[in-house]
Amino acid sequence: MEPVKFTKPPICPSDLQGLATKTSRVGMKYRIQIRQQVMAFASTLGLEHRHAFKKAILALALEKGDIRALHDELSGYHRLRVTRYRVIFRYQPSLIIECVFAEERKLVYEIFESEMARILGQ
Repeated sequence: MEPVKFTKPPICPSDLQGLATKTSRVGMKYRIQIRQQVMAFASTLGLEHRHAFKKAILALALEKGDIRALHDELSGYHRLRVTRYRVIFRYQPSLIIECVFAEERKLVYEIFESEMARILGQ
C-alpha cells in the first residue's frame, strides 16, 4: 500500500499575507494590500475556490478580472467577482489596491454596508 501524500493547498492565509510584496514585481501596475478578514475568508474556501481566489487577486494588480464600481452608500469602493464570491476593494494613493472585505455574493454587500455603518457610527 502506498503512503498518503499531503500537498499544500493552493492558497492559505500565509500566501495572502505576503501578496503585497509579491505584487511589486516588474509588470505589475498596483500593489495589493489584503485585510485580515479577506485572508480569513480565503482560508475557509475549498481548494478549487481558493486557487481561483488567489489567481483573481493577483490579476487585480493588473486591473484584470470582473471589476465594477459600487454606488450609493458604497461609493468609492469596487467589487471583484470570483466565482460566487465577491471581494470589495478600493484604490489607495501610490498605486495600492486595498482588499477590504470578501464574502459570498448574496451576503457581501449587506454585511459590508452594515460594518461600514457600525465603524463610521463610532
